[in-house]
Amino acid sequence: LEIQAKIWQTPYLSGEFNLYNPNNSSFFDVGKPGQKALSIEQLIYLGGKKKKEIELAKTNTQIAELQFQQLLLNLRRQLYVNYVSLYYDNKNIIRLDDLAKKLDTLINSLCQYYEICIVSENDIGAVAELLSKEKVIVKISKTNTW
Repeated sequence: LEIQAKIWQTPYLSGEFNLYNPNNSSFFDVGKPGQKALSIEQLIYLGGKKKKEIELAKTNTQIAELQFQQLLLNLRRQLYVNYVSLYYDNKNIIRLDDLAKKLDTLINSLCQYYEICIVSENDIGAVAELLSKEKVIVKISKTNTW
């Protein structure tokens, strides 16, 4: 933006020539008696406008740089938060898998105790229901990870 602000506008060159001169009945009469005009236009800044335009461009560049740095910081923080969340979600899944394995061994032990009439069938049903709920939680947790 600063380079663009430092560039002066290009001058405009225009020319006018008589296409047909009815007095002489001639086309493109550009000799001494023919009508012709040339003009050059150049925009000239007064009162330090060009300098102020350059300063404004420098300020806009600094603002854009600060916004970019802020964006990088926000993205870095978001990446860190997502990474930490993913790390702890994976730890929870491992913990839930371990818990499900322990509940499986508990049910197998309860079934052995049921065979020798130490535990009632209702107790085994309650533990089996708890195990099925835990497996559902593990499945949900695995599908919600990245």
